Amino acid sequence: MLKAIKLDAKSIKKAINDVDANILPRPILQELLKFIPTDEELNALKAIPESDYNDLAFAETFMLEISEIEKYGDKLQALYFMECFPEYEYDADSMIASLQGASEDIKNSKKFRDVLQVLFII
Repeated sequence: MLKAIKLDAKSIKKAINDVDANILPRPILQELLKFIPTDEELNALKAIPESDYNDLAFAETFMLEISEIEKYGDKLQALYFMECFPEYEYDADSMIASLQGASEDIKNSKKFRDVLQVLFII
């Protein structure tokens, strides 16, 4: 995943703290959200002595760097929501417009009034 997004931990860390969606567009955020380290993983990494940091693999070094970001998962999810918000807003507007149109159609429908009259007469 890290090789696919072609960003180092420092760039990702800066982009998250700066809330920079230009560096972290939606596809990258989706990938990062799949690999949020658990508390258990973070505790295991923090237990590693600094003298052994040079022996860590790229993924572990990345996680160690990311672990310095306070509320990393929450910030990542907020950034993702921010990126998706215009789409959510458009969908909500479309649903509201459809509902308003349907309400107007029902309100102005003579056949619907006739059905209601039959139902309430009985």
